[in-house]
Amino acid sequence: MEGKPNFDKIRSYSLKLAARLTADHFRETKTISGREITSFCSIGQVNLFIVRELMVRWEAEARRLRSPWFNYEAPEVKEALNRFRNILSNHISITAGDFSPLAEQAIFDTLRVVLAPYDYYADVLEPDENRKISVHEIAVQVKYLKINRQPLEQLHKRVEQKGEQATLSGKECFALLDEILESESFTPEPVEEHINSFNQLLAVNLNDLLDAPKVTYRKPEEVKRAQPSAQTSLYDELEKDTRPTLADNLRKTRINKLREHLTINQKFMFTRSLFNEDFELFDQAIERLDRMDRLEQAEKFIDLSYPEWNRESEEYQEFRDLIERRFL
Repeated sequence: MEGKPNFDKIRSYSLKLAARLTADHFRETKTISGREITSFCSIGQVNLFIVRELMVRWEAEARRLRSPWFNYEAPEVKEALNRFRNILSNHISITAGDFSPLAEQAIFDTLRVVLAPYDYYADVLEPDENRKISVHEIAVQVKYLKINRQPLEQLHKRVEQKGEQATLSGKECFALLDEILESESFTPEPVEEHINSFNQLLAVNLNDLLDAPKVTYRKPEEVKRAQPSAQTSLYDELEKDTRPTLADNLRKTRINKLREHLTINQKFMFTRSLFNEDFELFDQAIERLDRMDRLEQAEKFIDLSYPEWNRESEEYQEFRDLIERRFL
């Protein structure tokens, strides 16, 4: 996949598709029921995300019912609330104005979990030290996720082993998720097949949802003009401010092992942009690079193994910068 997901473009497409699907459904009716939501869109993940949002909102409303004067944990009360929820779920009735934002967000989330699963996981886990995530919350996310589900499913199993009442911070969840990605060699599902499903509903191709790769082209005469003038004085050269910035110094800090330094975001980015979405290939490359002793070895390995990489891309430049820091 060439280029990064452009979330403004994805949001714009989601809005248009939601408007079309909503108009089609509400052309001859004023409301949509729960049963109709399950078949609202031909892309099942969209429908699941709508149902998930309704369930999350119901639970939020139920929490607001709690008060210090009543025991909501009593078995009879919990049983009654569950019956109430089941009855209520059979009487869903949403008008077009209230339903359209739900459909738009569900489409947006579906495209995001297809094109940028890491970003989706990040939002689900909310890496905030002040907020704890429960086993139940992760279970709800897994229940309504079908695309690129494996990492969250494994995360739920790991957290569940700590007990039904266990809670973790977002940072702790990300640490577990990082271990899972390493051990499971997770590779995101092929993007094109999912995008084709959307294309059947409203014309779109993958490039419509990505930032165009940055390619710098300079005319020969521009290159010539850019060459240093022979008349440039030593004073002019020294006049330039060549002091390293804080960012430059940080970038030049040596790292011992690539594997220990890579963030989850970088792993997904490099896998998606440089290794054809094959996490196992990416993992093998990192292992080889960490075994090397000299930068020259790493450069030769990269040049021979991946001649097709765009050396002007931001992803390549970031990957190359990490390798250089590894061999400082």
